[in-house]
Amino acid sequence: MNKYQREFMNNMHGFKRMRLASVVPGFNSGELMMMRVIHDCIEESGKDSIRVSDIACHACFPMPAVSRSLGDLEKRGLIMRSMDPGDRRNTLVSMTPEGEKAEEDTFNTITEFMDEVFSVFSDDEMERFIDMQERLMKSFEDEIRKRKDEIRNDRKGNDCR
Repeated sequence: MNKYQREFMNNMHGFKRMRLASVVPGFNSGELMMMRVIHDCIEESGKDSIRVSDIACHACFPMPAVSRSLGDLEKRGLIMRSMDPGDRRNTLVSMTPEGEKAEEDTFNTITEFMDEVFSVFSDDEMERFIDMQERLMKSFEDEIRKRKDEIRNDRKGNDCR
């Protein structure tokens, strides 16, 4: 690992340790993300509720993790789950008025925090940073996909029957 890679990994670890959720009392990072995903899915659909499977797809989380998180939010009275009357196999999720207020308050708190954090950078610096970040993410995704394909192909070649 060269010095840039090591610095990058140290910085990523530092970001993880910061725990953005700590600026929003009463929520952990998973709950914050789930509340935002639910809000965004409902807003995009133009409906009052969204299917659990759509939340899982949007969040790129496995269904059991989504169900667990939804259960926690439901116990807190922030969301409500109900059966889809059009297809009883599906569960619909809607935000309660308390959930909508909590999501709005947390979003505003995080926005204010981020405004302060990013205020030390010019618009040009932020655009360059975001561009580099997007290129780095794409490079990571491409390399991960390539290596997964290689592993899958190796397994096919070593198939013992």
